[in-house]
Amino acid sequence: MQRVPNHRRTHQTLLLFILLTVAVPVPASAQKNQSDSSDSFDPISRGVKDLWIQAKAPFTISSQDAPWAACGVVALGSLLLADPAIYDAVDPPALVGTTTQRWSLTVTKFGAEYGLGFLAGFTGYGFLANDKKALETSYLAAEAFITSGIWSELLNLMSGRERPSVRSRSGGKWRGPFAVSFSRHFSDFDSFPSGHTSTAFSLATVFAGQYSETPAVPILSYSIASLVGISRIVVNRHWASDVFAGAAIGYLCARQVLIHNPSEVSRSRERSETSWMFLPRSDGFSLAVQF
Repeated sequence: MQRVPNHRRTHQTLLLFILLTVAVPVPASAQKNQSDSSDSFDPISRGVKDLWIQAKAPFTISSQDAPWAACGVVALGSLLLADPAIYDAVDPPALVGTTTQRWSLTVTKFGAEYGLGFLAGFTGYGFLANDKKALETSYLAAEAFITSGIWSELLNLMSGRERPSVRSRSGGKWRGPFAVSFSRHFSDFDSFPSGHTSTAFSLATVFAGQYSETPAVPILSYSIASLVGISRIVVNRHWASDVFAGAAIGYLCARQVLIHNPSEVSRSRERSETSWMFLPRSDGFSLAVQF
């Protein structure tokens, strides 16, 4: 039986704190709409429903979104082919001990304990200040993290791709579904997609969407998320295609959670037509738009 890494235990503890904190104050402001406002908010049912919607997404692409989905597939395929060249250009082993690597080791934590620590602190602020929007944002961010994390973990298990640091061939060997090496820890073979990048983009997308009226928030959120993705390559933990896939998963899951947000807090405020994002907008690339 494999030992659960300490960082994963930390993540689970932080998420438990967030969900327990938000679960009580959110129901009053998180109704589906005025026509059925008597229905109570059930975070478990909501999460299961969103997972089902996300699972159907690849099979329910509209003709409008199909070209964007095709572009995403082409981009991923191109990166898969370019992974060895990109890795050689970055040359992570040569960066060991440099300032670049030291900064990357810090930045990468925003896709793990630092990011979730910030979310926990933000949740605490919302609870203490009785800020309904902050509490709503905390719940949506936690749900986006969980759903994107589930898909990332499933793909990790299905692909079994070698991390760059333990590669047996250029681009890393793909060992296939549930292929666990008993001679080494499974974490050596869960490179695709990048979970840290998925986490960073899921959190960034929720905050960018919830606070889109303040341009600095989306810009800062996506800048940090992008740096997390880059750092995963620099610290020799992921290939470029892993990072792209993780970013797409985090972004799309978060957009789906935001689009199907039943809260009147969000419905009652004016939303800007301009979306500050480094990835295509939800009405272009996000598969969740048509659900």
